[in-house]
Parts: sequence; C-alpha cells; structure tokens
Amino acid sequence: MSQSILEVLSHHMTCVARSDVDGIMQDYTDASVLFSPDGVLTGKDQIRQFFANLTGSMMPAGTSFVAVRQDVRGDTAFLVWQADSPSLKFHMGTETLTIRDGKIVVHSFAAAIERKGG
Repeated sequence: MSQSILEVLSHHMTCVARSDVDGIMQDYTDASVLFSPDGVLTGKDQIRQFFANLTGSMMPAGTSFVAVRQDVRGDTAFLVWQADSPSLKFHMGTETLTIRDGKIVVHSFAAAIERKGG
C-alpha cells in the first residue's frame, strides 16, 4: 500500500527541515521532475543536487520555517511558506507537488529570496 499524500508531504517537510537529503530523495523516483526558477531537473541525480544545495547553503538545519498554507486536491498539493536562515530571508515560497503511488512525480518550486547583510 502506498503512502497517502499527507504522509508523503509530512515526510518531505520533516526531511527538508532536518537537511536530510537521503530522506528527501526517498520521496522521488528516477522519472520525477522538479521545475525551479533555474530550470527543469529530471531524475534523482539532478533533484538530489538541488536539495543538497538548498539544505547545505540556503536552508541549513535549524532554519526557521512557517507554513502559511497547504491545500490538497486529488493527487496534487500546493504549499505556501516563509523561512529565515542565517544568510537568507525567504519572504514567500510556493511549491506544487503531484504525488502518485507514494512518490513525488512532479514538483514545482519558487521563492522570493533576500540575501542578508550585503
């Protein structure tokens, strides 16, 4: 039996908050696609690099994170959030995730980001 959409979202967000890239990658497949402002990433290798950068330098463990909104319709979830890391302020982030059979198959990400102190 596959995980529910809410279970996958909870696991995904917990792993992001802990900077657990291996855990994050459990939510994706080799055919998963991530749309970002920097381009389209396909497969676990490219998506892993995105999250390694995100959790390593942009949003390391301990980053303050506030969920503003979460809506789920069918197999798609929409998230709005804000975050504050040592070096960056995320005024607003949005993500749309399509989850099938317990895996994120399509994910889009965008955020309004301000660098602190310079």
